[in-house]
Amino acid sequence: MKCFSEEPFSTELSEKEIRISDRAAIVNLMIGLDGYTISSGIFPDYLQGKQIISVPLAKKEEMRIGYVLCRGQSLSELGLIYVDALRKYAPQST
Repeated sequence: MKCFSEEPFSTELSEKEIRISDRAAIVNLMIGLDGYTISSGIFPDYLQGKQIISVPLAKKEEMRIGYVLCRGQSLSELGLIYVDALRKYAPQST
């Protein structure tokens, strides 16, 4: 059975852990508690300026990032910007 998760290393145990499902809440907690999360590392400066930085992990892990559309639906302008940004990080993606 495959396990799918939004972030790599989600099954790794940690001494302390806070689970959050809201991006705004996690941003505020990371800043307020000097915390971290493991994610794609794609976090535009315009969201929180220089308060949040991306640091590559020493341990390698593959992360696949994408999107899902209903059949017959097309991407919005914002969706097209998102896909363009993804391609800049992974030129081999389609």
